[in-house]
Amino acid sequence: MLDLLEYKCNHDLSHIRVLEPSSGNGAFAIKIVQRLIESSKIHHFSIEKALDNITFCEIDHIKSEILEKAIKTEFVKNNIEKEPSDLIRSEDFLLSELAKFDLIIGNPPYVRWEHIPIQMRETYKKSFRTFFDRCDLYIPFFEKGLNYLAPGGKLSFICSNRWFKTKYGKKLRDLISACFKVEFIIDMEKIDAFQRKVTAYPSIITIANNLKIGDPVFYKSKNLKDFKQMCSDGIHMMPEVKILSEHNIWLNSLDNKISNNSSLELIESQGFKIGIGVATGRDKVFIGENLNEYVEAELLVPIITAKELKANEYRPSKKWVINPFNERGQLINLRNYPKAATYLAMFRDELVKRHIAKKNPDDWYRTIDKINPEIVKENKILLPDITGNKKIFIDEGTYYPHHNLYYITGNSLNDLKVLASILMSDFIHEQLVVLSSNMNGGYPRWQSQNLRRLRIPVISLLKPEFYNDLLRAYDKQDLMKINQLVSLKGIEGNIDLAQRWTLFEPLN
Repeated sequence: MLDLLEYKCNHDLSHIRVLEPSSGNGAFAIKIVQRLIESSKIHHFSIEKALDNITFCEIDHIKSEILEKAIKTEFVKNNIEKEPSDLIRSEDFLLSELAKFDLIIGNPPYVRWEHIPIQMRETYKKSFRTFFDRCDLYIPFFEKGLNYLAPGGKLSFICSNRWFKTKYGKKLRDLISACFKVEFIIDMEKIDAFQRKVTAYPSIITIANNLKIGDPVFYKSKNLKDFKQMCSDGIHMMPEVKILSEHNIWLNSLDNKISNNSSLELIESQGFKIGIGVATGRDKVFIGENLNEYVEAELLVPIITAKELKANEYRPSKKWVINPFNERGQLINLRNYPKAATYLAMFRDELVKRHIAKKNPDDWYRTIDKINPEIVKENKILLPDITGNKKIFIDEGTYYPHHNLYYITGNSLNDLKVLASILMSDFIHEQLVVLSSNMNGGYPRWQSQNLRRLRIPVISLLKPEFYNDLLRAYDKQDLMKINQLVSLKGIEGNIDLAQRWTLFEPLN
């Protein structure tokens, strides 16, 4: 990252003001100090004076002390008479008062909303306009850093890319679009970028306080060797670099040809419903194959999980889930179900520890979600949250979905098959990759928030021959045929838009 920003030993670094806002033990900080020292030897400037341009912030006092010792080692090796503590601010960067910087670089902390102390949340809300809607702590790190950029300065963070796409990242995206310029984005989802294993959807984004620079550059780095080559040669020298226009700079912006196309509509606007299966809070208690031996039959509902939809195969097992609710959605009285009462009592100690039980101790035997057995009878498309499956399967009124499955119901069975056929296409996969946070391995996520934003053909307006072709392709699980049919050109040529208007013409 330092190479990409031209912070190199062979350059005169004496006047570049650098900030690392969450230094930790010094992954960036030590490299910055080492490069500045080497630059001083090459360009013959005062290292003691140049070090005044370097600032490291770290809220953790123990880490600050470790960093101070590491910097002291570099100073001793190079006969530098300066106190390392002069470089380190052992404080909360988000509450700091600092000067302007030419370069702000680092790996801001990832702390989910629910793990940020409530008092600090309230403090940050008052200080940062981007801090809203359950955002991660790294969001205000961006805002604070951007506020400290000198004219022409650059901020470069390696960070989760989730804020490119989520609601909580919107205000930060708006701030950057209005006041700054993104120079480049490097997608690193397929690279193990950190010293310890994390699932962080990493990317590097560099933002300039310079509205005159050109359009941003996007590059998907395939592996560590490829990444090192890019750092060495420069991002602009790499093949497969994409120049992003202003309207699609953020990865959640669908192409205008899709988002404004009258042949396409959202799934739920066409009479379908998107849902997620039941969360129990303790699957090993509430789900099993032999529960009919221990629990009254009327409390058991057949269930299917994502494990039964793997490797492009549909292999449902004979599992049951205990439904502790009656037909009115009320929790049952266990005294009326002695077998279930005996069974659940064996696990009471672990069930009462769940958050849902702590809120209402008398309801200790409930599942997190209520179960509506009527869903079992419905035809439904089953979509595992994270999957490498190319094929999509339909349950024809047999099972209740588990919480790791999203599902789509509504309309006729044939309409669901046509929809499933469309969802298997590369046309949809390309949208989903844009909308979702890809897991390592490149698998997009079927999530309700992403499903609700997909643009699909208006199924009720498909020409009969095209509709039947999609139906046959689904029944045969013919992915090649599906991709031949489902393209923007193919859709536009097989939609009867005139029918859209006749449907709404008033009767004479």
